[in-house]
Amino acid sequence: TFLDLGSGTGRAVIAAALAFPSLACCTGYEIVEPLHQTAQSASAACAQQCASAGQALAPVDLRLESFTTSAWEQHPWDIVWVASLCMRPETLADILQRVLTLQPGARILTMDPFFGDGVPGLQRIFHSGHAKIPVEMSFGPSGVYA
Repeated sequence: TFLDLGSGTGRAVIAAALAFPSLACCTGYEIVEPLHQTAQSASAACAQQCASAGQALAPVDLRLESFTTSAWEQHPWDIVWVASLCMRPETLADILQRVLTLQPGARILTMDPFFGDGVPGLQRIFHSGHAKIPVEMSFGPSGVYA
């Protein structure tokens, strides 16, 4: 299962559904209605194109709902993506407390190089010997941390 906290236009959710069609569900929480509507349109178009091409696609669940008031941490997520650049420190602290209750082996991906540092129960994952995984975002080069 894949969860995107602050899913915006749904790119990460849809990409996960396309790349890993065997996932039980790819879910996104978004509170900005125009972004959510764009995500729903993109998801519907993707599902239609996949069906026409016989391409598998994991189920997509896009929610117009705040993850801060939802009990998302009670679900057995495998991967949680947090594009944390625009989140307040209090929001990240809340997310951190909740991820500590996730099932063993769950992976948390953020854009915060210090997320969870020194917190028992969280382990940094290194890619090619580095904590930063270089990625290209819509705004330019950035990094993801697992």
